[in-house]
Amino acid sequence: MEERAQLREAMSYDEDSVGALMDFEAVTVREDVTLEAVLRYLRRFDELPDHTDQLFVVDREERLQGVLPLNLLLVTDPDEMVSNIMADEPLTLQADEKAQTAAQAFERYDLVSAPVVDTEGKLVGRVTVNAVVDYIRESSETEQLSRAGLRETFAPKSSNCCRTT
Repeated sequence: MEERAQLREAMSYDEDSVGALMDFEAVTVREDVTLEAVLRYLRRFDELPDHTDQLFVVDREERLQGVLPLNLLLVTDPDEMVSNIMADEPLTLQADEKAQTAAQAFERYDLVSAPVVDTEGKLVGRVTVNAVVDYIRESSETEQLSRAGLRETFAPKSSNCCRTT
């Protein structure tokens, strides 16, 4: 049921928006737990979602509080609290922003993933470098076709040119 709602939500965004690029496989943790608790939680996964370079720190209402980079999680004392090492002002994207904005942010800051939030600051998903690269590739191909005077065209549904009897 949840997957269906997520698919419906993803399809509601313009194809040139951040929302169309995002996925819903974001690992979240709370800021009031120790790194040891986070590590125990992560061990319960068979594997982490692709391109997981950070965990998203959320409050009880799922509002993004910060991010916990995996590299810091691995090298910091396990008795330390998440709140003490998380980055509390991460770069965030809005689902309704232009996908080009995400592409520029990924290029400028060498991102692997970035959280996507709604207008209330609630985490709704994440964008990964894979999705951004795919978007850039598709945009580039479309632009090249357009420069060559070509564009994708489709035959009208009611075409009478090719009727078989």
